[in-house]
Amino acid sequence: MDPGDPQSKLKSKIQRETLLNAIHRRAIASFQQNIQMLEEAFSKIKEATGITDIDEIVTTFIKSEEQNYSLYNYVNDLNQEIDHLEEQNRELNLEIERFKAQGISADNKKREILSHLEDQIKKTVDMVKEKDQEYEAIRGTITDVQSLTLNLYDRIGGSKFAFDNYLMENGSMDEQNVIQYLGLLEQC
Repeated sequence: MDPGDPQSKLKSKIQRETLLNAIHRRAIASFQQNIQMLEEAFSKIKEATGITDIDEIVTTFIKSEEQNYSLYNYVNDLNQEIDHLEEQNRELNLEIERFKAQGISADNKKREILSHLEDQIKKTVDMVKEKDQEYEAIRGTITDVQSLTLNLYDRIGGSKFAFDNYLMENGSMDEQNVIQYLGLLEQC
């Protein structure tokens, strides 16, 4: 056949159009499948949470993520404050030891300084205990969030493979990596 022949040109054009049609049909089928999967995922979320409005589901998820991030930051702040208070406590104990070693001649002065330092240590220890209690309360909240995250993940039928791989690489979920787990949940 002659390439300049109108019949050959028409045949070639029909073959190209047929190929493009097949490619478009595959793309449309893929898009329809993705839409179907998204609709099923939202249906599972609606069923698991009882929330029927997609915007409300998204808003609830975003609020939970923001709350988790705030709690995570608060726990970090508490840890830093506890570390600072413990360092103060060590310094005060060293100072007490120095005064004891120097053998200050004026007993009254020595008692006054020791009393002052012991009061500061007591206050510091009380503050550390208070911060430890706050830390434990926040840790309990984070544990509840972790449990809810895993529960929600199971309910929406997330990819166990990705989640299990992340667990194997990073250990169990804790306040340090809860944000990454929420990211995995969001990807489902």
